[in-house]
Order: sequence, then C-alpha cells, then structure tokens
Amino acid sequence: MTPIGYQSEAYARALHHGDATPLPHAQSWWIRRQIPGSPLFDGMGTYPLLCCGDWSRLAGDLAALGDEIVSFTAVVDPLGDYDEAMLREAFPDVLYPYKQHYTVDLRQALVEPKGSNHRRNLRKALQMVSVEVCHSPASVANDWINLYANLVSRHNISGYANFSPLSLRQQLEVPGMVVFRAYVGEETLGIQLWLRQGDNAYYHLSAQSGRGYELRSSYALFWYAFHFFQESGAVIANLGSGAGTTTGSKGLSDFKAGWADSQRVAWLGGRILNRDGYRRLTAGLVSAPPYFPQYRAPVAVV
Repeated sequence: MTPIGYQSEAYARALHHGDATPLPHAQSWWIRRQIPGSPLFDGMGTYPLLCCGDWSRLAGDLAALGDEIVSFTAVVDPLGDYDEAMLREAFPDVLYPYKQHYTVDLRQALVEPKGSNHRRNLRKALQMVSVEVCHSPASVANDWINLYANLVSRHNISGYANFSPLSLRQQLEVPGMVVFRAYVGEETLGIQLWLRQGDNAYYHLSAQSGRGYELRSSYALFWYAFHFFQESGAVIANLGSGAGTTTGSKGLSDFKAGWADSQRVAWLGGRILNRDGYRRLTAGLVSAPPYFPQYRAPVAVV
C-alpha cells in the first residue's frame, strides 16, 4: 500500500524544509538538513509528526543512515502502533514525553463540545456559517494562501509552521488530505485541513478571515469535520497540542480541550549517529535542557 498523509513522499516534499528522503522499511519519509555554519547534515522527522507504517523497523532504518548524518530528531505520532521499547531502540539518546495531544473518540454516538462556552459558540456559528468538503482542493488554493497569510500575521508565526505559498498549495494535493471550507454566500470565512491515515484523522492546519473569527467559523469547521470522519468510519481524531514548545498556549489548548475526551502523549526522540561531529558542534554550548540537538537550540550560547 502506498503511504499517504504524513507518511507520504508528497507530504515530505511539500514542506520544503530540506531534502525529502525515504525510511524504506518503516514506510515513511524524513528531512535531511544542512547544519547552519557547518558542512555537516542532520535529519528530522516531518513536521509536525513522524508517522510510520511499520514502527518495528524504524530503528534499523535510522541505524542505516550512518555517520553522514550527525543526529536525527522527531516528534512521534501519538497514535502510532508502537511500544516504548520500540521507541527506545530507535531513539537511544533522547526520549521524553514532549506534548499532550487532544483526541476525540469518533465511535461515540454523538460528538459534541464538552463546555457550555463551546456549545454556545457552536450554536452561534451554525446559525450563520455553512461548511463543505472541497472535492477539488486546488480550487480553493488562493483563498487558502490568503487566509494562512492572515493567520501568520495575526499570531506572528515563525519557524516550520510559516509555510511558503508554494508549500501551502502543494499540501492541498497530498494523498489523504481532506479540505473543509466555511462560508457565507460566496465569501470564504475559513479553511481547515485534515489528513486521513487508516482509522485515524489528524487535524493539520486551519485559518480564518477576520469575519470568520467574528462568526466563530472554527467551531462550525470542527463540528462538520468530526461528523464527516465519523460517518466515513474513522476511529480517533487527533487535534494536536497547543502552540509552542510545551503543552501550548492557553487559548489554543482550551479550545482543543473543549472538544476532546482524552489525551495521548507525543514523544520527542533523538539519536546521535556521528558522535565526534556532535561533540564538535556542541563544544562550549549552553542551552536549556533537554533541547535536542543542542547545537540547534535557539538559546544556545558560547
């Protein structure tokens, strides 16, 4: 079976974060990156999650990278079919719980918000906002790019999540991508992207216009998406975590928690493949532990 979603070649190449390279036995892809200020390279799992078709073979694929890669780091799919022993074999140097991901069990009879504030906002949104599945995602590419630019400006997004217009356009065409559009009349209020992988649905990205925020279009989008995936036989919806490098901003975390009925741990794993290279790159550096790889820590100083 050809990998789809986060496991696919199309997704890895759409990111433009480096050279997309296969993990052939684990059935996934990773990104080869040049280390700033060095002729050396390291590797990372695809942003935001490394998803594998066969987790039992990830350790072998990573070992085969050899010392041409200084280190490898990834945030591990919290819905993956693995145990902790498999992860420790793949990531012998660093492994710790990184973030809690909010999840929804779609097998329940009725998916609905858990809090009164969420229920009130959902009622208001459904009175004004309509939602559709975009069967031709390319047709909404321009709207999507403009809405995402609004999101980047509104929340001062930087780093890997600050996707280029080309990347945003290519992500729409990734196998397994499901695109939802919220609208009033002819006006697009918001667009939300999900990836369907096997029995699971992964919330990927979302952006709204100013009027979309006013009409609470995100509530209508999530409501529609849950019922769409429920009707199509999905089992778990992964809403991701909050923003940032810890559990996340309170606003985003509260929004996701208002839908979720459980949480799953996303581990961060790290492996050093070239120990001499790693020592040279980290000599004299001080960073807040447990950042890995240390030489990429934004607060690293001499």
